[in-house]
Amino acid sequence: MLLAALSIFQRRPRIPLSAEDLAALDREGARSLNNAMVRSLRRTRQQLWSVLLGLGFLATGAVALKWSASGLLAVVAVSAAMTVLIDALRWSRARRWVNHSHQREHRTWELLLLAWQVERGQSMRLAPRSAPSERQTLRIAAACTLLGLPTAGLLLVAMGWTSLEQIWANRYLPLLTMGYLAWMLLRGLMDIHYVKGSTVGTRTLCLESEDALDVYALAACFGLLMLPLGAAGAMALPFLIQLTRLAWRAWRYWWLRQALQLLSRRIYQRHPESLRASV
Repeated sequence: MLLAALSIFQRRPRIPLSAEDLAALDREGARSLNNAMVRSLRRTRQQLWSVLLGLGFLATGAVALKWSASGLLAVVAVSAAMTVLIDALRWSRARRWVNHSHQREHRTWELLLLAWQVERGQSMRLAPRSAPSERQTLRIAAACTLLGLPTAGLLLVAMGWTSLEQIWANRYLPLLTMGYLAWMLLRGLMDIHYVKGSTVGTRTLCLESEDALDVYALAACFGLLMLPLGAAGAMALPFLIQLTRLAWRAWRYWWLRQALQLLSRRIYQRHPESLRASV
């Protein structure tokens, strides 16, 4: 989202397109197209489905199982915390794979952005930026999870907006939540095992702590807006968080497909003998 890898804090001025930019696009375009279609597109699609799954889980709990607003907020919070825990495992057990994957993804998206601007006839481009530090993102997400999340929970309890009794009032809430968290953890451990079964660079393993930061930031922003609405605002808050994340993921998936089409067209025009990629 907007806080992905803390890129919101990096200003990107527009600079004129240069012959060196065009040469880099032609030199690395085919490799980036292949990586985007094999890895980036699949990962973006998986992230979109993951948000949809979370939204469906919340909707089922609210409508079918009559979970309270406090329970729904607890599900969102512990899911974000589990994401950070899994990232800590990824970083500790497969750091080299994670570093290489993030560097490759960053370069691929930079070239896709360049292709988007070139093929749309723009004379200016966003200035390139260095790859963000995934370690820094993980550290900040961990600090927010260990310090900020309990503080926010205690504050809400002190204000009377929620209570532990409300959170665990429905017996299906802790059982299904623990099952959902166990599934997340199992999937994360399987990904680590799968990636470490190959050499560095063959398979992709990226951190997802920026998603947890997005959840925390959206919860803080929407929470302040919904607080005056009382119980109705509390019930709407987790859905606003998930719907905002869903809108971002859907737009990102759409943009990636459009950028792939533009890059594919450029490569086909300069190398007619190659088959045009199907996006």
